[in-house]
Amino acid sequence: MNLPSIKLNIFKKLEYWLVLKKLNKQFDAQFKILIDSKNKEGRYTANFPTWECEKKILFWTYGFHKHLGSPLLVDDFLNKYEWYRKEVIKHYENCEAEVKKYREKSEDEINKELENAFTDYYERNTLTIIKKPDEIEKRADRLRDVYLSQNEIINAGVEEVLKNLVQRGFAEECENGKFIISKEGLSFGELFWYLYMPKTNEKYTEVFGVCPRSINRKNEKNLFKLRANFFSLFIMNFQLWSFYGFTLIAGLFISLEILSGVGLLDNLRFISRHYFNENFAIVVLLLPFSLFVLSFVGDIFYSSWMKNWKYRDILILTKND
Repeated sequence: MNLPSIKLNIFKKLEYWLVLKKLNKQFDAQFKILIDSKNKEGRYTANFPTWECEKKILFWTYGFHKHLGSPLLVDDFLNKYEWYRKEVIKHYENCEAEVKKYREKSEDEINKELENAFTDYYERNTLTIIKKPDEIEKRADRLRDVYLSQNEIINAGVEEVLKNLVQRGFAEECENGKFIISKEGLSFGELFWYLYMPKTNEKYTEVFGVCPRSINRKNEKNLFKLRANFFSLFIMNFQLWSFYGFTLIAGLFISLEILSGVGLLDNLRFISRHYFNENFAIVVLLLPFSLFVLSFVGDIFYSSWMKNWKYRDILILTKND
């Protein structure tokens, strides 16, 4: 991969950080609207926002996607029950009664049907959908690796999540519903890897863990939400404020040049000597540079330390889930 690390480009990294803050605020607003839309039956009438699911996919892609050129498919984010449900519904798309029946079937009912399918799949009508009985068992369940739950991704909408990644420039859509994460998506994934760790979130679980559509399907527990690490958040804010400081000082010098050109600089010098001493001015001028140096040194130490524990803790988290 020819993409350089965003850590080598502080301005690009801060640009991504500002975009991330904006998207996070947008998600928080949409999440609040979703919570307020809950009706008397306990259902949410507003649309489920997709950004948290998108973040998890980018986070996983940077850290664990083995072959970055291999595409992501809608089926990659469906467990064997939901995959089978989708295939059966597609098979019976012209029969409304069958479609409704399979939408409401529980995982236990589908699992029983699958067991029967493996026994006598040549004789059962529905098994014209399954070409081989072991086809379902070979399906890779990527949900656990990406820290997504089945209810969560169905509520958000699998296709909607992947297509939103395309619209934001984080992925490219290929033929036949295949999606490849773009270079910019990998850069954002690196920023997420630097900032976040998956943590269970009670409020997020309460909303996104609710079973979609069917009353026979159980609500899920202990859903993960990406949460910023204190040290990485502290370093990023230090870098951002030092950048603002540099911008302010640059604007100040430009203003001084303009004042000098119109002959008002002598008056300003008299006022500044009257109200401020030289040491204070030096501190103000050096503060942004000092903040930047401290944040850069902190970034180097944190990045080195992070490499030693990030993969280990995430793999332990996956096994314990």
